[in-house]
Amino acid sequence: MKFIFSIILLSNLMLLNALTVPFSKKVLKTNKNHVADLVRISPDDSLKINLPTDMWLWQDKKNLFILWEAKIDSTFCKGNFVPNDYFPEADFLRAQLITNEKNYYAYMFYAFPLNSKLDGIRNKNMNIDNNWNSNYEYTNKISQDKWSCLMKIPFKDLRFYGKNPYYWKIIFTRYGHKNNEYYSNPYTQTSMGKDYFRKALNISIPDKIESNKNYMIKPYVIYKYNLRENMSSFDKDNLGLDFSFNPNFSTKMKLSFNPDFSDVPIDEEADNFNVKYAPRFDENRYFFVEDLDVFGVDDFLFYTRNIMQPKYAVKITSDNSKYSWGILSSQDKEMTQNGNVTNRDDFYNAFAFKKKGDIFNIQMTLLNRMKNKYHNEVLHIVPSWEIFKNNYVWLKSDFSFYKKEDKKTGYVSSLGYSGSKDNLNWNTNLTHCSEDFRADMGNVNETGYYSMNVNLNYNKNDDGKNVNLIKEYGISSWSNFMMYDSNDTKPTRSGGFNLWCNSTQDINLWTNVNFGKENYSDKLFGWYSANFGIKYDKFQILEPSINFTKGKNLVYYFEKTYNKNSVSFSLNGIIQPFISYETSLMLIKYPDLPKNSVFDDNYCIGNANINLNISNNWGISNGIRFNNYESGDYSKHLGYFSNLHWAYKNKFNLYAGYSSAKNDIEKKSVEDYANLYMKLAYNF
Repeated sequence: MKFIFSIILLSNLMLLNALTVPFSKKVLKTNKNHVADLVRISPDDSLKINLPTDMWLWQDKKNLFILWEAKIDSTFCKGNFVPNDYFPEADFLRAQLITNEKNYYAYMFYAFPLNSKLDGIRNKNMNIDNNWNSNYEYTNKISQDKWSCLMKIPFKDLRFYGKNPYYWKIIFTRYGHKNNEYYSNPYTQTSMGKDYFRKALNISIPDKIESNKNYMIKPYVIYKYNLRENMSSFDKDNLGLDFSFNPNFSTKMKLSFNPDFSDVPIDEEADNFNVKYAPRFDENRYFFVEDLDVFGVDDFLFYTRNIMQPKYAVKITSDNSKYSWGILSSQDKEMTQNGNVTNRDDFYNAFAFKKKGDIFNIQMTLLNRMKNKYHNEVLHIVPSWEIFKNNYVWLKSDFSFYKKEDKKTGYVSSLGYSGSKDNLNWNTNLTHCSEDFRADMGNVNETGYYSMNVNLNYNKNDDGKNVNLIKEYGISSWSNFMMYDSNDTKPTRSGGFNLWCNSTQDINLWTNVNFGKENYSDKLFGWYSANFGIKYDKFQILEPSINFTKGKNLVYYFEKTYNKNSVSFSLNGIIQPFISYETSLMLIKYPDLPKNSVFDDNYCIGNANINLNISNNWGISNGIRFNNYESGDYSKHLGYFSNLHWAYKNKFNLYAGYSSAKNDIEKKSVEDYANLYMKLAYNF
């Protein structure tokens, strides 16, 4: 009881000492709204910055303003032009704004020398979601020895609650690219866990924040032309609308009719030719990945790539100090090929509620997929306790109900523990999944098993002491054990470890070893994989890497293990400030695979991306996807895309592009598709 009282008393004293953000309609520089004294956090030696950096804060009841004045020298790196939400290779200034400490997330706003925009949300696991977007702005003035930046952050884009005065927190960061140095005020490290947010600088906003324009309407029209069929069409599917509305500062709503993803790049080629289950692809469509995550589920339960081409999508999320909730609903489009339905027009729904507290939280989410007489529901319940600082125990229960011709119920239950101390992190869990568990809105590959997982990792950040050799290093290990409900099925087990280090000479090294025994067709197959890689990133224009892998893999087609060797090359770089590129090539060989088999024993996979950005608002992205895996009559695949984007005053957007794919079939090149598109959008 005394401990809790002391914490409350200390919190109140800190709020009393908060920096007051005054009201002003013009630039305001006083000692009372001034922040300085950045210290170095990487290397982690707390040295005071040798290039004085000052910040002043004020507000006009609608926006928060931050004026940065940073001394610069010959190490100053302007970087390159990039589209919004891309990271240039450059120095930066960053403000992280925490509107409620108990939520344990921070809004992030970056400023770069060439005015590119990047914002995002850092969550309590220190993961950063750069898909969140705001309407923040900044202007730069760069002289020979000073970088001056005025940043404007609209309050309407933030979630907060309560009455004035508002007590928030902020973290200031300055990064020097050439020497890879981070400076911060106050001193914070991501290894602190929740203390990263607790130790942020306290600020108070005494004036009542005014609500202003809280909606956005974005109609768009798309023109598409099929070069293969030499035909175009225009109907209701060529029109779309995005709409967002914020009824208050804690609730956000997004609605999209006929959302278009023409400008989303083609998925990269990967080695998916010997996999037990259908390959999984990351979600890259903006509607599904944007905004605060209140649903608390992963791809296992809700895999949004199952929604192939939504007719509509709506999402409402709300968050305050005691609870958060969210609603998501979407209907897919029916697709046919040669008269056969290849994709149903199913409905997908999610409803979430989370009760929050300092020690105890409980997440409850109801998921649904349905059409006509078919429906599948999953109820997801996860209570979690912080048993002591940065150590958590959680219990997950997933209950499924399925109805089509028959009715089935199933469940997944898990008990887990995770924790961290300094640079060490660990987690473990025990799980049982029943045979009849169904989650058709998710990505469930196996049912009817018991499993145990253990993960441990240690990362040592740069402390500035190892100046002659090792700058940073880390080690991680993992193990998994899975036993099936069937008594005559042998258990699967696997494990591995990983080592990595970054040297002071800009050489990065890594190696990992994985091994195990996999159950397939009621047989156990032993496998292993070991690789070693090296990367040299001294020069921005040329950053090469190479990775060697040797192992023995189970080839599912033959139900037998074979040796597998591969080597991967990558070459990335920036031709400042307009051109950047990323290339990768993987060569795979099975040296002892039976000759003349239906499984290719020697093939390669390649990906390349080249981006030309004349400015941050005008750019062209190009990509090539290639593999020459031979299967039946197929011997080669080549895909290509080119997307142009032009933004005018953050209102008018023009997108145009081309994509195509060809396959070599019976030694003849056959065009799979070739499409042109143009998309016009305007923000109101």
